[in-house]
Amino acid sequence: MPAFKRHLHMFFLVLAGCCVALCLAEGFVRIYYPFSRDHVVPAGLFEIDDYLGWKLSEGKTAIHHSRYFEVTYRINNLGYRDKPRNLLKDRESHRILLYGDSQVFGWGTPAEQRFSNLIEDQGPHLEIWNLAVPGYGIDQEVLSYEKQGQLFNADEVFFFVSKATLDRSRYDYIYRKYKPKFVVDQKDGLKLVRVRRGTNLWTGLIYRALSHLYLPYFVDRRLAMLNQASKQAGDVSGQKTVLKSDVTGVLEKRILERASNVARERKHQITIITDLPVTQRNDLEIFCAREGIGFMQIVFTKEDTDITFGEHDGHWNTQTHKLITEQLLSQLETRIRPVVRNE
Repeated sequence: MPAFKRHLHMFFLVLAGCCVALCLAEGFVRIYYPFSRDHVVPAGLFEIDDYLGWKLSEGKTAIHHSRYFEVTYRINNLGYRDKPRNLLKDRESHRILLYGDSQVFGWGTPAEQRFSNLIEDQGPHLEIWNLAVPGYGIDQEVLSYEKQGQLFNADEVFFFVSKATLDRSRYDYIYRKYKPKFVVDQKDGLKLVRVRRGTNLWTGLIYRALSHLYLPYFVDRRLAMLNQASKQAGDVSGQKTVLKSDVTGVLEKRILERASNVARERKHQITIITDLPVTQRNDLEIFCAREGIGFMQIVFTKEDTDITFGEHDGHWNTQTHKLITEQLLSQLETRIRPVVRNE
């Protein structure tokens, strides 16, 4: 056999061996580590987006299995996990747009048991559109509002601010996906750095190729666990670029100021909902008062021990959504009393 054919034969043997090994490894993970995808949204629920980094797929329905829950996610024709909505609004209705991340999205929680749905049920003329997307930072929340918020004929807009949503705003690559980011320039102004053209094409192809597999997420999770001890404080899994121009607090406040300016132009009242620790929460409340931004807080006490699904999933469980509903209702009643309670 000529040398070329012999080498080609060996190449295909090695390639076949690698394919068989990967298939066996995938099967092993599915059998013995079926929860490797606990922290991954169901296949096809996301689609890569040049402007926002990623978004939910319009009209998609998917079942999310994990060691803690099995829940169905239904995405409406506007591209959000919310009931079908009519853009036209009754004069008596009070419409609120609610932006957030996976906590507000209701990760692992039936849609009707999320705090947004529970609050909406309290008033016949109250609408709370849940426009949250898993993995979003406060920057993507604001950009999403800028992109479509004007079309929804809202009275108010709420943004969820947490440690996670603030941290994510500092990176342009997170959860193995590219995203836009804001930077503070030398004149203390805010500049938007968009995703480079063509970058998301490859990201989208890779995402679709791996979205149904378990092995890549198992390996990624294991590597993250091994490297966790060596990560610096404030790192986020999958990060690529840290904003060197930012001083703690400046970037976030500039983003919120931008959101406030857009809301003012659209004649929308803007409100921040936060579960930040006391020190950060107080600082944020002072900032909101100065800027004329509404402020509502979610407070967990020492007695609130079982607020998440479990050790391996830090998302709010159904009981916590009920607790949040009670807290936010008491704060909402003083502002929009006529539409909050059925009377």
